[in-house]
Amino acid sequence: MSACLFAGMMYYIPNTVQASPLKQTPTTLTEDGIITGKVINGTMGNPHGNIPVTLQILDHSGNTIDTIKIVTTNNGLFIFENVKRSTSMFYLLDATYNDISFPSSEFIQFQAEETMLEHDLTVYETTPNPESLYQSRLHRIISYNLGFIDITDVYVFGNSGKHAFVGEMGTDKQHETIKIMIPVDATAIKFENNTIRPSAGYYADSQPILPGEDSYMALAQYSIPIDQSEDKVEITLFYNISNTIVLAENAGPTIQSEQLILQGVETMEGEDYQLLRGADFKADESFTIMFGNLDSVNMPVMEQKGSTSPSTPTRNDQTVLLWAILGLCGAVLGFSLYYTVQYPQKNHDTSLAEEKVRLLALLTELDKIHHDGNVDENMYQKLRSENRALLKDVLQKGG
Repeated sequence: MSACLFAGMMYYIPNTVQASPLKQTPTTLTEDGIITGKVINGTMGNPHGNIPVTLQILDHSGNTIDTIKIVTTNNGLFIFENVKRSTSMFYLLDATYNDISFPSSEFIQFQAEETMLEHDLTVYETTPNPESLYQSRLHRIISYNLGFIDITDVYVFGNSGKHAFVGEMGTDKQHETIKIMIPVDATAIKFENNTIRPSAGYYADSQPILPGEDSYMALAQYSIPIDQSEDKVEITLFYNISNTIVLAENAGPTIQSEQLILQGVETMEGEDYQLLRGADFKADESFTIMFGNLDSVNMPVMEQKGSTSPSTPTRNDQTVLLWAILGLCGAVLGFSLYYTVQYPQKNHDTSLAEEKVRLLALLTELDKIHHDGNVDENMYQKLRSENRALLKDVLQKGG
């Protein structure tokens, strides 16, 4: 199993769930391991001394079993000695500089008979200048659930510079790095990133955006009440966007947008989804989708005024494998590793309906990175097959 795949899984593993792809046969545990390296300042191009470095040791199920902290020497060197060593364990390094966490680009692991690992870490100076920030794509998943249009938006950003982007202060006196607009009539708004907060008419995140291609991802979920046969969902974009993919449940309502081109209908485990694509969206442009024939789906909101939030089915604990796909894409690896350090083993209260749209988002992302040549054909087919099977399981549980 690749370290990339494991990294994608780690943040999303619930406390009570052990994902079968992570299970390995434990080997003899010793305490003679050495993990060493240097902290490099990627902005200046030289080693950086007196930097706190944390070593997090995880077992084969993703549970943290030990955390060790040291400070680098004046020339940036760090050495962890007498480390618990086993080929079934994984190790994550993290350097803290200017109050920003800079995790290693991958989980590292001892091989049989190997007693020393070398791995350097890179830190960056900060900048409030957004000139290197870009949004590479936006995925939108649309489904219909008990009188609501359920929407999941996945925003992917990158930083082409050599500084960590920290943004300017917002009106609430907190830094703003990413801005996200949610439709004004949206309800049940959730963000996967718990650092995203309401701001002046939009939502903002304060997390620094580290240098790298697609190093940050934000996932927003919300619902639009259906109270008429025709409606529109509209947001103002804050950034230029290279590519946009929309996957809409083909359940009766029609969708149209002058900014999207219908690519056809995808069938996944007996359910049809319209696939639409768009490109070259501009900042300050309105992204609009028109809905028609909404009375073709069950609409208790129209029948029972006063209902403002969708129902919540029972949780499906397949989140781990679904989000593992994103770990395969280097675009999101920094995101998953960062949150492994900041918020390990976060337990999500997730519904079956949410799991379905998450899975659709992941399948869409998998298709995108396969199209771009970032995952080989065999792995693509394997993961696509596995996750289509998971989608089938979600649909069956949802009745």
